[in-house]
Amino acid sequence: MTLLNKRYSIRIAHAAVLMIVAVLLSHLMLTSCEYSDSDKAEKCAKAFAQDYFNLRYKHALTYCAPESEKWIRFRASNITSDDLAVLDAQSDSAISEINSSSINGNKAIVNMSVSNFLKCDSIGKPGYMCNEGHFEIFLKKEGEDWRVVMNSPL
Repeated sequence: MTLLNKRYSIRIAHAAVLMIVAVLLSHLMLTSCEYSDSDKAEKCAKAFAQDYFNLRYKHALTYCAPESEKWIRFRASNITSDDLAVLDAQSDSAISEINSSSINGNKAIVNMSVSNFLKCDSIGKPGYMCNEGHFEIFLKKEGEDWRVVMNSPL
């Protein structure tokens, strides 16, 4: 093999290695964005649930899409002093845990378990503490952020 052929072979080998590295890096970047989206959606849902189920509605609202505000306001307006007395008698706050999540384009669903939360399901009667409940949190992507979409109070 001549010196010219050796140099040409080395250049082809370098080009092939660079192409493989570029393909691998592209794949890594694309898959890491998917995980990042999932993480962002789950983080939003968990923060929302922690605030919502601990009756921090003003903070919960910061994780919501604008159309969800009416449901947060509705829920907050129906909390009575009797409900607050039931909640104040508790030593622990509500705790949320993610069970699963799925993303489909710009929409996501996060399935959560919430324990030790105030359940208000009857008008005119004080709420009561619920040991555990399961909820689906619906989200949509707005720009780079995920926002909770409520169709009714949870």
